[in-house]
Amino acid sequence: MKEEYILPLAFCEHYKKILGEKSELFFEACKKPLRKCIRVNTLKISVEKWKHEMDKQQWKYEEIEWCPEGFFIDRPQEDRIPLGKTLPHALGCMYSQEASSMLPAEILCTSFPEGYQQKKILDLAAAPGSKSTQIASKMRGDGLLLANELSGSRIKGLFSNLERCGVVNSILTHYDGSMLCAKFPEIFDGILLDAPCTGEGTVRKDYDALKNWKPENAVQMASLQKRLIAMAFESLKPGGVLVYSTCTLSEEENEGVIQFLLQSYTNATIVPLDTAFLNAKKSITREGFLRIFPEIYDTEGFFVAKIQKSFSASSPNNVFPQGRNGKFPFVPVLKREIPFLKEYFQNVWGYDFSEALLQKTLWKREKEIWLFPEGAEDIFPYLRCDRIGIPVCTLHDKEIRLRHEYAIAFGSQFLKGFLEVTEKEAYEIYEGKDLQTASFGNLEKREYVSRYEGIPIALGKYNGEKWKNSIPRGNVRRG
Repeated sequence: MKEEYILPLAFCEHYKKILGEKSELFFEACKKPLRKCIRVNTLKISVEKWKHEMDKQQWKYEEIEWCPEGFFIDRPQEDRIPLGKTLPHALGCMYSQEASSMLPAEILCTSFPEGYQQKKILDLAAAPGSKSTQIASKMRGDGLLLANELSGSRIKGLFSNLERCGVVNSILTHYDGSMLCAKFPEIFDGILLDAPCTGEGTVRKDYDALKNWKPENAVQMASLQKRLIAMAFESLKPGGVLVYSTCTLSEEENEGVIQFLLQSYTNATIVPLDTAFLNAKKSITREGFLRIFPEIYDTEGFFVAKIQKSFSASSPNNVFPQGRNGKFPFVPVLKREIPFLKEYFQNVWGYDFSEALLQKTLWKREKEIWLFPEGAEDIFPYLRCDRIGIPVCTLHDKEIRLRHEYAIAFGSQFLKGFLEVTEKEAYEIYEGKDLQTASFGNLEKREYVSRYEGIPIALGKYNGEKWKNSIPRGNVRRG
């Protein structure tokens, strides 16, 4: 934040009326630079191992009390290497994510202490993927995560982050949220609606967030939010949980939206969040919501509410997904074909493929084999899906070729066919360069997965002279 930054006068006058003498603390907090935060992706690395890495790199860090995987950080080399250009980021070990934005997914996931088998979770406005990847790390590959995003320009980034973080149990869709939910009455066990909003709470990282601030903007945005939350609630199973969040502070977009839901649905019940974490009461409202002003925890401004559907209010004729799509290009893999795949993975990669099939199913499109999440067949006949699960391999006349996405997600478990590389070599692989192999001794002419400290980077083939890098062009990182 620039030192000379001045908050818009209309904004200050508006919040002086609401906060009174507390407004000056709020305004001063809005002008302070935002602390750097990261979240450890436990699909790739444990929290303890990550702490060891931070100690080794001489990072200073502080645990975020509401997220066991979250840390405020201070890096001595911050000016030299941005977080997004570091090796741990490329490997999917961590996600750069603001601390308060970790709350919604954390609150949703604590609703499933028994696990996620046979559970369907919806992230209704998922891009760029911070909360989807956070939910996926809790799910550990079980159940199904439907990550939806309306904006076509943001879908590519969402897909990239899901792949980078090793998410295998997702379906990626591109729909207006209310249209998607209308297709699926009472099907989801948990829904996260991190709603589009006016973004007042983000001013600490983007001082243009309030550039065009007007009080009527919140009123206009609230009409969209009300439509989304109503349709999301329709799509929630009886007993299921909906978490609604925004990165804004206006009552019209927060308390007002929840009040609209409660007036519209007699089966909507607020779940108080006063015990969501140790110091939650500092930001709790009288209704039981978290209304986080930036000065409370030294974070962005945020709002979180948790609602449970207490009973079904749908008619018997409206409990099945609506509107089937046309012909689907995938067919289930036959049971007699699976032993062939298991043998390939065991012989070539030293990997028990049966472990990956727990709670999942195999599907085939021409010569491609795909791993679909549990319950995907309840979803895909009714949607145009940008991506379902991950590709496993491609069948050729004389060989099976492993796919990059599967190698990235499961390659850390391979006991054969991997090359452990140095940090310098890892950076070169991400730059698209081939790998000289003299230091690896005698190698067969075959595919190998390159790994850094056990974490997969890319597939490549040793041709007798060098390891030819096959990293997808979209994954190449310059500089």
